[in-house]
Amino acid sequence: MSAYKYGYYDPRQFVELVSRLTQERGPDFDVSCLFNDRRDERPGQPAAAPATRQELHAARDEATFRWVEKTDQPSERMFLSVEDEPEGLLVGLAADTHFFPPAHFKALVRGMQDVAIEAALDPTAPTKVASTG
Repeated sequence: MSAYKYGYYDPRQFVELVSRLTQERGPDFDVSCLFNDRRDERPGQPAAAPATRQELHAARDEATFRWVEKTDQPSERMFLSVEDEPEGLLVGLAADTHFFPPAHFKALVRGMQDVAIEAALDPTAPTKVASTG
């Protein structure tokens, strides 16, 4: 994420790269899906105790899904943000509904929630997320 946030690139080379990859992968190739992890990680802060199975399932059952806004303004094909909030994580999803139907929004967010809970309860869960440390 730091490389994306602070990275600089030659726009002409970027256009050439996207053009080449579009030829290789087909016309549906797109680089406009974005992920913005804005959780507040504070080095040196003690880690919170892991949540219990009951706490995780209770939090899942209390989680809410709501539509915030609709716009006719162009957007990326999909933009996902994750932010710390006092009550927990706030996951935001915006998408161009020509590519990502609204009926899929809730299923995607709930699926992410289920994967996170499974991974928290079982470190060997098949999340396909590799450990970096």
